[in-house]
This record gives sequence, C-alpha cells and structure tokens, in this order.
Amino acid sequence: MVDPLFKDLSQLSRFYIVHFNQNLANYLTLYSETGNPYRDLIPLVGDSPLLAHVLAATGALHYAILASGDFSLTPWLSEGSPADRTSLSPEEVEKSVITSMSRRPSSKVYEHFLGLKQRALGQLSSDIQDPVLRNDNRTLAAITVLALMDAIESGDGAWKFHLEGAKKLLKGRQEQGASSPPQCLVKWLEDFAVDGILLIQLMGSTLARPGSLSKPFYTSSMGPAMLKRLEETSYVGCPAYLLEVILLIHAGLYFDPDVDPNSQPSMIFTSAFLSQDSNPLQSPGALLQHIQAFDPYAWAESMQSCYYLADLSMRTALATVFKGAVYLYASRVLSRPRPGAATIPNHFGLPSDHAEVADLIIRKIALIPIEDPHFKCLIWPTFIAGAECRDPVQRPFVLNKLRALYFNITSVNVRNAAWVLSLMWQKQDQKKAEKQQQQQRPTTDIHSHDDNNDDDDDFDWIQELDNSRIDWLFI
Repeated sequence: MVDPLFKDLSQLSRFYIVHFNQNLANYLTLYSETGNPYRDLIPLVGDSPLLAHVLAATGALHYAILASGDFSLTPWLSEGSPADRTSLSPEEVEKSVITSMSRRPSSKVYEHFLGLKQRALGQLSSDIQDPVLRNDNRTLAAITVLALMDAIESGDGAWKFHLEGAKKLLKGRQEQGASSPPQCLVKWLEDFAVDGILLIQLMGSTLARPGSLSKPFYTSSMGPAMLKRLEETSYVGCPAYLLEVILLIHAGLYFDPDVDPNSQPSMIFTSAFLSQDSNPLQSPGALLQHIQAFDPYAWAESMQSCYYLADLSMRTALATVFKGAVYLYASRVLSRPRPGAATIPNHFGLPSDHAEVADLIIRKIALIPIEDPHFKCLIWPTFIAGAECRDPVQRPFVLNKLRALYFNITSVNVRNAAWVLSLMWQKQDQKKAEKQQQQQRPTTDIHSHDDNNDDDDDFDWIQELDNSRIDWLFI
C-alpha cells in the first residue's frame, strides 16, 4: 500500500525521503525531541515535486556517503607514502587535495543522488519562472535544503549560489509588499526557510572570502525572535547573543568614526555583567568585552524552557565553546586593518589571551561525548580552535574530534575542515621554520631579533582562507 504522503512519488524517491526522515533529520536540529522542522517538511512532498526531489536527493547523498564506507579523515592520505607527502609544498598539497575532492564515489547510490539532484535543479528552474510558485514558501524551503545539501556534499562554495538566489526571492517579496502577497503563506514554513537562510549566511560569512556574499537578508522588524529561534532549533547550537555578534561583523555595522554614535544600530542582546549604558559598537575592544560578558551558565538555564535537562553541564560546555570561538573569530577579524575603522591596540593587533582561550575551547570540547545531543554542534568551533591553537601537540586531538564528528554525522564538509586545518598547519610550520632560519643568520640589522616570542600570532588563518580559491561552510 502506498503511503498517501508519497502518493505520486517513485519507489526510489520514497526510499531516500524515508532515509532522510529517519536518519539525517536527527542531526538537523539541536533537540530533535522538541520538534524537527525538517521532518515537518515530509507531509508536503506529495503536493510539491520540488520538495520531493530535494529531500530525496539529500537523503540519497547521505546514504551514498554511508554506503561508500570511506571514513578516512583526510582525502589525500591514500595518495603516496608519508615521505612523498612531507616533500610536497603547501601549494602542491592544496592542489592534490582539491583534485581528490573532485572525485566522487562510483556507486549506484551516488548515481541516484546525481539524478535526483538534477531533477531538483530542473524543477527549481521551472518553479521560479512561475509567478505563483516563485512566491510559494515550499519553493523557498526547498532552496534552503539545497544549500544545506551542498554543505553536506562538500561545503566548498556551491551553497553560496542557492543562498544568494533565496535572498533575491525574499527581496522580491519585500518589494511586492502587501499588494501581491506570497502564496501558501504557512507561517512555520516561512520561518523555517528564512531562519535556515540566515543561519547559512551567518556561518558561511565567517570563512568565505570578502565580497563573496552579499549583505544578509535581515531587517530590524524581525527582532530578537528570529535569532532566538535559531539558537533553539538549528543544528549549529550557537546562542543568539553570539549569533548577533557574527551578524554585526558580517554586515559591517560597527565602529565607523564618521557615523553619529546615536544613529548606530543597537545590540538586541545584553549581559548582566555589563553596565546599562555600555555600547559594544564604540570600539573593537568594547565588542570583545561584550562577547566576554556572555554568561554560559545563565544561557544554559534559560534554555530549560525550550528543552529541560536534568544536568546542564554539557549545554554549558557548548555555550562556553561558542563564546570562546566567537571571541577568537571576532578579535581576529577586527584586528585586521580596514579603511577608516579602528583596530584593537596591540602589537600584533590581537589580544594577548588568544592561546589561553583556544586551550579553554579544546578542554571544553573534550568534555562533550559523541552520544550527547550537543556533540553535533562542534564542527565550526572545533575548526576555529584548531586554526588558533599554538601548540602542535593539540593538533591530533582536533583531528580526532573532527574524525569523530565525520563518522557520527557523515557530512563531507567535516572532512574538508580537517584537510583545510592540516594545510594551514603545514603553512604555519613552514613560515615558522623560515623565520627561525632568518634569525640564525649573522646580521648587523638591530631589528632582526625583535620579538622572537610571538607565539605565531602573525600567522593569519583568515588571510589564508581569503587567499584560497574556495569559500568554505563548516557547519
């Protein structure tokens, strides 16, 4: 008997949609027991060929990754001997890995994925030409899932095109206004789509090259409710307080000396540890203080109304991890020279506590076990901690944690996060070795040995990502 939810779907599509519902959807919300909007999409597939194709393709992709059985963390480990790899330059390693990434599993399941993906893209092209379907929330929701699917497949840049397309549709709706209301305005479905688009925008902006993304689709009328929904339902698990900081940095709405302070946007979220008249936008240092004033314990307690936990230690650990990761990311970005903007007053443009904060993040990550629901949220902060860690002894821990995440979630972007880190570490070591060689040479230059104790702070991993050919999304 055919399930009425799949009334006109082929047996193949039904199989992969069921796989999506029973397996992948478990990882796509913070606490699946409280309600999962990805599962709520399933009843809509019978009346939306686009959603049916997109969910089936995403399920087939996940199934193909599982079926391939390739859980090696770095795709180039099987290519050549260790001696051969150590003789390669960072550029040669990057070229080798990108070539390796371009290869895909040669399996029937992967062929199913490619066919279903092609159907989805063809249906999307047709639907957005239709003035009714273009404004249908199911179309917007399908684009959100497509962007996520590209992140699962690799996270190497294709997600941007779906994101920008979705933002154009949203801006088109905004321009139409009440005179031409969108069709099928199911509130939860609209929230799902817009929330997913903003989440991918925010997390993608942290690692993408400058200018590769347009400004986020976000208006003041959306208010704090949107960011609060993201912290409660998204698979990222980042507190709204800290998501707002990422939004602020990405939008560039900060520290403009030519703007009247009274006309600057106000921060939605505040902290009891800051005075009521504090202004995080007055300087980079004030924004970093705003991040440091975030209270993981209070946040963990406030989330009890969303999902009650008898033991708040793991939720608190996750909040502490994100607090540290956003602090490291924000201070790294704000320390970089920008025309007409203030920078953090420090010899290297960075706070002196970076190594200490990175150590704290790694210690807290170690506390969260694989079977805990907060474990799946560790991809982005683990990458940030790995990029900032100063001690090579910590690198195996970071790679092992990413290996556990990859094995648990089976999302290829986790594996790619590992090889990006490995490549940056190799470049960092090479740069350090070159500096040591220069310092050992006899010289009469009195400045040559200034500041030998720099702890590698001058290795700018964000600049390394900017110089890359790929815009990454590690979520």
